[in-house]
Order: sequence, then structure tokens, then C-alpha cells
Amino acid sequence: MQAAVHAIAAASTADAIPNALIDFLGTLANAAGNPLLAILCRFLTRVQVDLTGELCGGTLAGWRKTAVPMNPKRQRLVDAIRARDGEGARLAAHAYHAQSMKVIGALPHAGSARMTDAALSDLLGSLLRRSGL
Repeated sequence: MQAAVHAIAAASTADAIPNALIDFLGTLANAAGNPLLAILCRFLTRVQVDLTGELCGGTLAGWRKTAVPMNPKRQRLVDAIRARDGEGARLAAHAYHAQSMKVIGALPHAGSARMTDAALSDLLGSLLRRSGL
């Protein structure tokens, strides 16, 4: 997870940030020790990251503006896990999730995305095909 936090901060390509986000959140999902939960979390992570990419324009500048400011919250979560502080990790995860939703919700066009939008439908269909579900 620490490597993913550093990769987000040091990203020099538009693909590097979403890939690092997927690594960060995938590692967190795997840490739960429940394979079914981990699979579901990785799928939902992919949906969230791909949707965020669509909303931020998928450019390096868009990803930097969206993802890099969240790194302090990611680091707090990593630090709490490293310290084996269960309560601190729970609080850090909650704070990270809440801030993520605010950041994603504030992106241009976030409020206008509807399940009936062709682009959203295509995105979800693509994710389902890639996941093999």
C-alpha cells in the first residue's frame, strides 16, 4: 500500500494514477482475508476508478487534481495498519472513504451521470466483460 501511495504522488502518466489506486484499494480488500469480499471490493474499486477517470477527463492533470490531494488520508490509513491500530485504521478508512465520495461528487458532470446514460452503461458493461461476471 505504501508503494501505491508513492506511485500516486510520483505519477508521470495518466495511467499510473488509476493503476496505483487499484493496487492500493486491492491490497486493502485482500487484507480482509475474505476471498469473496476481496473479489467484490476489487470489482467495485474498478467501477469507482473507471467512473472517476471518465469524470476527471482521464488526463494526468485531471487525475492529479482528483487523486493526489487524497494521499494524506491514504497515508494515515497505511500508518494505522502498519502500527496495528485497528481503531485508527477503521477511522482512517472511514475518513478516506468519506473524502473520496466528496471529491468524486465534486467532479464536473458527477451530478449528471445517470444509469440511463449510454456512456455509463457502456462503462459498466465493459467492466462486467473484463471481470468475467
